[in-house]
Amino acid sequence: MHDLCLRAHEQAFEEMSDAAVVVDTRLHVVLANSAARRLFPRMRPGDAVAEHCPPLTTHMEHCLVSDLPETTFETLFDGTVLWGRAIPLVEGETSLGCLVLLADLTDLRAAQTELIRLGHDISQLARARHDTVRLGAPN
Repeated sequence: MHDLCLRAHEQAFEEMSDAAVVVDTRLHVVLANSAARRLFPRMRPGDAVAEHCPPLTTHMEHCLVSDLPETTFETLFDGTVLWGRAIPLVEGETSLGCLVLLADLTDLRAAQTELIRLGHDISQLARARHDTVRLGAPN
């Protein structure tokens, strides 16, 4: 039964859609799932995270010293908007490293920007229509 649970955990980690990277206290990669390997194709176990995604190091460092159960962040890397969660991995009082989960929000942020732009355009049209009606211009 233990082998089955362990295998289920391994498979879930490997196949999840979010990129997942486990680092030790020196911020070296211990494990990365398939989504993380697609996001950082040259990342290998033992590599320093800073070699592949420098913006993540600050969030990982904060994770290692924080008393919070997790920290969330958003960062831009290589034209990709990443939303992340950094979760400390501890045993008793000893920090072992952290797990970082990353989701690509690039398309979502682009859609939000477009909606804001469209909302601004609609507001301008409404003001122009209001000004036209107020001045007594024909409809």
